[in-house]
Amino acid sequence: MKIGERGQITIPKPLRDRFGLNTSQEVECIEDRGELILRRVSTTADAQERLKQNIKAVTGILNGQPDDVDTAIDDMRGL
Repeated sequence: MKIGERGQITIPKPLRDRFGLNTSQEVECIEDRGELILRRVSTTADAQERLKQNIKAVTGILNGQPDDVDTAIDDMRGL
C-alpha cells in the first residue's frame, strides 16, 4: 500500500471483507510499541453481539451444572 498525497490509504478488499469494514465504518489509528495499528471502532451493536457470543460460548461448560437456574434452585431446596 502507498499513502496518497492527501494521506489516504486504500485497504484491500479481502481485508475489508475479512474484518467487516465498509464505507461507513469508523476506524482509529493507534500507536503501540512503535507500530501503527488500524482498528475498527466498536459500536454498541458490535459490543452487544460480542457479549451474546461470549455468553453462548461459555453456557453449559461446567459439568453437572443445570442449564436452568430455577431448576437448580429447586433441586437445592429439595423441591
